[in-house]
Amino acid sequence: MFKGVRMNVAKGKLKHVAVVFSLSIILAVILITLITLLNVTIVAVYVEGGLKIRYLILSEGDLKLNFNSSITGTPVTLHFKIARGEIKGYAIEANEAIVEYYSMGVLNVSEAVRKYRAESLFFCSTQKFEITVDGRELKLRDACVKIEVHSILKLPEKTFTRQ
Repeated sequence: MFKGVRMNVAKGKLKHVAVVFSLSIILAVILITLITLLNVTIVAVYVEGGLKIRYLILSEGDLKLNFNSSITGTPVTLHFKIARGEIKGYAIEANEAIVEYYSMGVLNVSEAVRKYRAESLFFCSTQKFEITVDGRELKLRDACVKIEVHSILKLPEKTFTRQ
């Protein structure tokens, strides 16, 4: 008689362990999903008045802005990293004359680019320029753009118009 009672108690404990184990697995999957979503970034490129294109970046991505200096006509590339809803300056690629012109003997342009941290970036040019987001190019001419980055959990609310 006690043997049967012990078996029923053991089966009950086994079911309880199985339920707790299943709930633990479900919670772990939910936690992993939330952590993954926090690392996903949406990059929205607005061109004067409306959304041009959106990119989805998992973990970390690259943003490049290529243009020709209106002063010397030589190419300039600004490099940025995109991660967790933030644009982070990385480097400037330009000849010495351009760096010196932008520095005006006062500002270290390379350092200023590296210190840049924001959720958006504005850029205007009367010439052609390229925006490259994780290897995908967008070529534009005579336009103003606003590049916004957001965590996938926070979508942009506004459009952009030149003022």
